[in-house]
Amino acid sequence: METVAKHFALPGDGTQEVLRAAPGMVLPVVHRRGKGAAFCELAKWGVSTETRGKPVQSPECPVESTTQNPQWSHAFGTWRCLVPCGGYYEWFRDRAKVWHPFLVSERSAQPLAIAGVCMANPDDAGQYRNEFAVVTAPAGAAVEWMHIRQPVFVPSSRWRSWLNPSPSSRDFLAREFVPYSQSLPLKIAPVCRRVNYPRTKLTPEDLAARPWWQPEMLRILQMLHRQRMATAELAQALALTVEEIAATLGLLEDMQLVWRDPIPWRNADPAEQQHWSLNRY
Repeated sequence: METVAKHFALPGDGTQEVLRAAPGMVLPVVHRRGKGAAFCELAKWGVSTETRGKPVQSPECPVESTTQNPQWSHAFGTWRCLVPCGGYYEWFRDRAKVWHPFLVSERSAQPLAIAGVCMANPDDAGQYRNEFAVVTAPAGAAVEWMHIRQPVFVPSSRWRSWLNPSPSSRDFLAREFVPYSQSLPLKIAPVCRRVNYPRTKLTPEDLAARPWWQPEMLRILQMLHRQRMATAELAQALALTVEEIAATLGLLEDMQLVWRDPIPWRNADPAEQQHWSLNRY
């Protein structure tokens, strides 16, 4: 948050660091109205929308909806925001249907800014409150083994452009921000399962990589979830010995982190993609 505040010369608001944010929480976002100066304001994560006539809370705005959905398209064109963060959590479900939390952050530990859209909706008392949703896109190669979508990050050189409502920003969202997010060097490591329980108070130690985690495990998981590979093939691809790969695979098997079915390719049949998604997550 400090980096974003310094970039826009925002005054300190005394906001405390949140180790785990979840939809429904009130969080600081940076936005601007019209051509005014950028400012930081608290907003509820989750926009009140309707699906088939029923009210729902939408924490995500798919990048595809910025042109296809009238409600999201209007919000995108009039009121956008930056959601500062140090990273985000993603969960991997193993064969025993246990959810393993992973912390995804920038490899050099630089703060990130997620693209967001804001709306002002009335609450039960009739008072308007600010709400926001994060923009998501199809996942890049680094994280698609965990989930088929990921947040869209805004590079620091484009922070001001993103907050400036203009039709051209819709173009560089798909042309620049999505490829930037999908190719961003990321650090991915499993963290304590206390993250799974919203009422648990976390400590910085809970967010440290688990002691059994090894750097080559991430590359193995990324490769195995794209296609089936034998131990010898993995060893050759990763420039490791067969014995090292076998030992690492054994540990991953013990943790039940190896999913045997590869991810369908992006150009696969939509029915196959949907079947895989429903059974994988």
